[in-house]
Amino acid sequence: EWRELNATKSQAFAGGDATALWQRLVDFAANGESPLVVRANVTPSGVAPMIHAFRQVDAGCSIHSHAGNGVVTATFADTPAEGLSRTLLSRLQPVASKHLGSVSVLSNPSGSERTHQSVWGIPSSPLELMEAVKREFDPRGILNPQRFVVG
Repeated sequence: EWRELNATKSQAFAGGDATALWQRLVDFAANGESPLVVRANVTPSGVAPMIHAFRQVDAGCSIHSHAGNGVVTATFADTPAEGLSRTLLSRLQPVASKHLGSVSVLSNPSGSERTHQSVWGIPSSPLELMEAVKREFDPRGILNPQRFVVG
């Protein structure tokens, strides 16, 4: 798969360079500078197609992926011109679904188009059930504030 995408080079890191790289990987999604951070969870064979889908939305996005577990995170330079919900539902979620996964928004500082689907993707279980579990275990709404869209 990687050869098909022209990923022909690799690089080994050691010592201080490895430490710096690991810190950048840890801080990747929390950089605070991106107007939009989206994560896809797919099967490992879906990583390359998901990267391609993210690049189709924003060719300049930064991507951090784990081929072993299928987690792909992208930080975008801009909010998609066609709208966040439309992009998620028509361009990203279908690719994730094809690879038994989902897409969710990790960070959207503008708060634009804050809907169940734009934050959590298309739920595999009924939303009412998810809301009931959230209310049961977090009745005061203090865990992950403003992350779970209710109502």
